[in-house]
Amino acid sequence: DSGVLTSYDSAAAADEDSHCASLASDQPELLVSDVDFLTLKKLARLLDSTGGWEELAPKLGLETLLPALQSRPSPSQMLLDNFEALQGTVNHLLSVLEKMNRTDAVELLRQALKEAKKQANTPVEHET
Repeated sequence: DSGVLTSYDSAAAADEDSHCASLASDQPELLVSDVDFLTLKKLARLLDSTGGWEELAPKLGLETLLPALQSRPSPSQMLLDNFEALQGTVNHLLSVLEKMNRTDAVELLRQALKEAKKQANTPVEHET
């Protein structure tokens, strides 16, 4: 049992996306799968510690997962895994977290994106 959901409320997700400004506008198509594992693990810990996953799931269109999430050691990790499997975008996740007033989670994600962008723009030195 991988715990990955097979249905997705795309109408709710599209509605959510259409009502928000792009928070990571320099990378509009960045997927949650592009975020490093450690950052997603830290995000899951933040959400688990406050029960934030219960509010987050319906806002991501994944409310049907709520009963299954309750029995997991890390409900937030399972939620993020499902959102990732459904090609969820970082913009959508940031938007929802911002509307939830989860500045801790938003800052964690933004910092990780900033670091990833910095590393991507750092020239690699070649030995001569």
